[in-house]
Amino acid sequence: MSVRPIDLQTLFAHLNQVGKDQAVEKSAAALQQSQQARHLIQEVEQKDHSINETQKTEEGLDKVGDQEKKQPSPEEQKRREEQKKEEQRRSRAFFQDPDVGHNIDLEG
Repeated sequence: MSVRPIDLQTLFAHLNQVGKDQAVEKSAAALQQSQQARHLIQEVEQKDHSINETQKTEEGLDKVGDQEKKQPSPEEQKRREEQKKEEQRRSRAFFQDPDVGHNIDLEG
C-alpha cells in the first residue's frame, strides 16, 4: 500500500492537532499526580489542626507493672505446686494404648 499525495495532505493538516493531543496526554499523568499530592497534603493538614477525642482506657490499665512486682505468697506457691502434681497424677491414671491411632484397617 503506497502513500499518495492526497494522503500526505490530510496527514500534514492533522499533524498539528496530533502533536497537541500527545502533549495533553503526557501532561495529564503529571497533573493527576500533583492533584493527588495536593489532596493528601490537605488531609494531613486537616488531621494536624483537628482536635481528636481520646479513647477511654479500661480501669486498671493505667497502672503499669503493679502485678509484675508482686511476688506470690508461699500459700499461693504451694497451691500451684499441688495443682501441677494433681495434673501429673491425672495424666498417669489413664492407660494409653500405643497402637491406637497408628494402625489402619484396609480390608474394612
